[in-house]
Parts: sequence; structure tokens; C-alpha cells
Amino acid sequence: MEARTEEVEEKRQEEIEEQRLRERMEVVVEENPQLEIEEEVEEDKQRQRLEIHRHLQGEDRQAPAQKIHERQTQAGREVISMQRSLVAAHISPTLVLFKLSP
Repeated sequence: MEARTEEVEEKRQEEIEEQRLRERMEVVVEENPQLEIEEEVEEDKQRQRLEIHRHLQGEDRQAPAQKIHERQTQAGREVISMQRSLVAAHISPTLVLFKLSP
């Protein structure tokens, strides 16, 4: 029971640290949009490291619905990232998304 409490507290601390980092990065991103793309890449790397760490510790017991939500969120981030890249390249993102949609 005590180990579970420690896990919950550790997870909460990680979430607080991530939120603080995001808040700091938002200020910098306003000055340079390219940093936001780099930030997303770094978040993905951190998330992957954390998933590997949890898996190695046998803590990969997430509910299937949560995993699906995470995949959908990641897919949404990828679309947004693609849109930003297209805008930076002066290509209409709605035109590309229209062509990509089934």
C-alpha cells in the first residue's frame, strides 16, 4: 500500500514538473515557433523513455481506453505539427488535409 502511495506521489511530481516546463516553454515559443516543434519532439522522446522505464519495471498496466486516448492525442499532435510545417512552407494545410482524408 505504501509503495502504491509512493508511485502516485512520484507520478504527481512528474506531472507538476512537466506542467512547469510547458509553461516556461510557452513563453519562449511565442518568440520562435520552430521551438514548439522541437519541444514536441523532446516531449515524445521523454514519453517514450518513461514508457520504456515503466515497462521494464512491470508497471505497464494502463487501461486500454487510456492507451487509445494517448495514441489519438499523439496522432493529433502529428497533424498539428504537419500543419505548422506546411504553413512555414507557405502551403495551405486545409488543402493537404483534404487530400489526405479518406
